Amino acid sequence: MTESSTALRTASEMRGLDTSKVVIDDDQAPPKIEAGSADEQAALAAMEDLLADGSPSKAASADLKLMCLRGRKYDAARAAALLPELL
Repeated sequence: MTESSTALRTASEMRGLDTSKVVIDDDQAPPKIEAGSADEQAALAAMEDLLADGSPSKAASADLKLMCLRGRKYDAARAAALLPELL
């Protein structure tokens, strides 16, 4: 299957998605922590402190941990709870 036919098939399948419960907030505040900053590293360290020693979450890559942390707006507890679900 070619790349363009795959893209067309994917776009066609997305037309049937129910987005009635999706809420878009136009008043979102910009991030308070800049990616790659010392503040972000401190939030990552706080998240890692919440992960159980020896768990797969503790051994996850920094990129996965940062993805959870950023997705939970730098709330270390919420990010630590999300990471095992991602794995």
